[in-house]
Amino acid sequence: MKTFMIVAMSIFLIAILGITAGLVIAFRKQTKDAAGKLCFGKTDVDASKSEEHSIILGRSGSGKTSAILIPTLRAFLGHCLVIDISGDILKNCQNRIKRVVFSPDNRDGSSAVYNIFAEIDELPEEERDEALERLAQMLIPVRDDKDKNDFFTMGAIALLSAALICGYHLGMDFIPSLEMVLSPQLGKIVQSSGNRYAERCMKQFGGIKPETQAACRQNAIQAISLFLNNENMRKLIHRPELGEEELNAKSIENQDVFLRIPDSKLAYYAPLVRLFMGQTFSYLLARPEDKKETILLALDELCSFGWIDIVQPMQKLRKFHVRVLLLAQSLADMDLVYGREARESVLNNAAYKCNLGVTDRTTQLYFADQAGRYTPDDDIPSAWETFLPERAPRKSRAGSYRAPPEELAYMGENVFLLHPDGYTWLKKHYYYKT
Repeated sequence: MKTFMIVAMSIFLIAILGITAGLVIAFRKQTKDAAGKLCFGKTDVDASKSEEHSIILGRSGSGKTSAILIPTLRAFLGHCLVIDISGDILKNCQNRIKRVVFSPDNRDGSSAVYNIFAEIDELPEEERDEALERLAQMLIPVRDDKDKNDFFTMGAIALLSAALICGYHLGMDFIPSLEMVLSPQLGKIVQSSGNRYAERCMKQFGGIKPETQAACRQNAIQAISLFLNNENMRKLIHRPELGEEELNAKSIENQDVFLRIPDSKLAYYAPLVRLFMGQTFSYLLARPEDKKETILLALDELCSFGWIDIVQPMQKLRKFHVRVLLLAQSLADMDLVYGREARESVLNNAAYKCNLGVTDRTTQLYFADQAGRYTPDDDIPSAWETFLPERAPRKSRAGSYRAPPEELAYMGENVFLLHPDGYTWLKKHYYYKT
């Protein structure tokens, strides 16, 4: 009897250990999958195998935020950066507890402060001037060869670079450094500073007419007018003081980042969003190898902020364990802001392309073409159909679209998803209906 009890107890313990080990393995797998989960609809789509990018297209009110973005943020376990229009996303993602919120329109002191010089302060002395020049290029973006060959654009960047470099080395913060562009004595300040990098920036102005230099300065001032004229920017953009919560490009490694922009001021705050995303992309494109946790970048209303350099991040961020989730209203909007070639590059690097209903013909034809057309083989009857005694002849579908463009305009509760294995129809999965 004693021997029987010992054997029975041993079997029981082994069974418990086996079940526990199985639960641990299952939990780890579930955690890994959930960390990469993207919610495109009610039917599960396995998007957890690698850091793939996605683009969500749909007209206003089609459910891009409520049926895709918010359910994804509720399920995603890694850290995320979200452009939050009017705060609706954060309000409905209470699971994102460890977070930092930057609200440029907030005047009650609840917003974090944005430390633009944070990463530059950590660089070796010999690398800081180059980083300050790159900062100027984020403020005055060079979109294409036309901008590269435009003297007034490149001149504005040179002036802004010189101002940032001189201001930084004089111990100024970001906005006071920008204000040096306003000084007609900037050239003399640079010369007296002895900074060779700043001198090289100013050298191209040697011998040119004063009115030409004034036009370059005006271009620079126009690009930074938000930071110069908005008093709240001075309160929210600086190195943090004691007790202030800090936001910088590295914040995404330790917490969720929500950039809350009022819907009515998307264009107004576009230079701020462009700068912050530029700094974030710059950090993530050089992300340390030991940083393995998947990060999600969710850019809502992408085209409302004008041109943001999204092409290179879409091409290269996957290997740094970063996913990009873009939300826009149509491909026509993307063409208007980025041009067709850049838009095609973005689409080519998005493994998942989701259509929630778009009336733009360019978008409709893209999805229809990607889904393909029926072939003559699709008209061959199945094995069971050949045994039907009175099978009516079926009209040939060869050559017609599998997903007709006109059906991709008003889809109600349907979602059309292109994915690496083909395409599928899903049902919208609204967060407020779960």
